[in-house]
Amino acid sequence: MYFDALVKKVESEFPNNNFHLNAQEFLISISPKCAEFGVVEIQDDCDEFIIFIGKFTHVHISCHDASLNKQQQAESAASEVVEFLSDLFSDKIVLWGSTEKGGGYYYPEFSSAENQDTQWLWSGAIYS
Repeated sequence: MYFDALVKKVESEFPNNNFHLNAQEFLISISPKCAEFGVVEIQDDCDEFIIFIGKFTHVHISCHDASLNKQQQAESAASEVVEFLSDLFSDKIVLWGSTEKGGGYYYPEFSSAENQDTQWLWSGAIYS
């Protein structure tokens, strides 16, 4: 149910992006603009989505609003994933780190990085 809601939202919101669906593994893969960034993968993990953001980090998104039925919870969580992806693709999210030592992300309008690693946007590396 979660995966179906996500596929519907992603196809509606991002019709021109290069998404690869793996229905058997409930996984959506998104090819990066820059190979060094790494693939973005969205995994349906039963009652939540996990977004693996390239070589940097991952994010859990779910909806636990008990006033909603399961379908509405799935649609709400899928909407949050689409909002996050929209921000990512619009270069509103800065990422830092690597698979070797971990990393994270932040929205520059709300905070700043406290590390000296190279930082990335979806469109490429930010060099200081």
